[in-house]
Amino acid sequence: MHFQHHRALGTTADSEHSYFFPLNLVFLAKGLLGVRVMEVMLARRQAEACLDAQSGRHVEAANAEPGLDRQLLVGAATHFGIIAILAAIGLWATAAAWLFGVAVMFPLFGALRQLLEHRDEKASAMVDYRTTDHGAFTRIFSDGPIANTFGGAGFNRHLLHHWEPTVSYTRLKDLELFLSDTPLRAIIERRKTTYARTFASLFRKASISPG
Repeated sequence: MHFQHHRALGTTADSEHSYFFPLNLVFLAKGLLGVRVMEVMLARRQAEACLDAQSGRHVEAANAEPGLDRQLLVGAATHFGIIAILAAIGLWATAAAWLFGVAVMFPLFGALRQLLEHRDEKASAMVDYRTTDHGAFTRIFSDGPIANTFGGAGFNRHLLHHWEPTVSYTRLKDLELFLSDTPLRAIIERRKTTYARTFASLFRKASISPG
């Protein structure tokens, strides 16, 4: 699924496409209300079906018995178990905070991070990029307390991850240092920004767009 994102970045066939949508109050509200989670899950199922059909696995999938995603069940059971334990020992506030963090904030931050990585500032809020190619665009973010937390595990160097997806996130800083002595340094510098600056720019553009 993730390598389909690499192969089809910027096209309607991208399997990870939070950046198709403008960064506005509707996007944030969907994230906070859990609507975006459902949209992502449905889109993922559709993408999986398309990939299965392309690889010839659609016959096997059609003959298989329908069922829920095992990873989803294990994850849900784990989190509900933690919440149940916290509630059982009287830590109701902690249990509520855990539920809110897992069900609301984590999906919202995940969708927002991907939008900040790939949404082009030239993209129009009037265009439906589910039917029109957005175009490939990736940023690299500066280091700092926010970038290293919000963009942990190498996400803040997302441009380099797309250039060399087989390089471990633990070595992306070294890759950046290596590339700083090559002609690619100019591209890296042009694409380097901060999460806060990108958020402000994209939110302002979406807010002033007609409609």
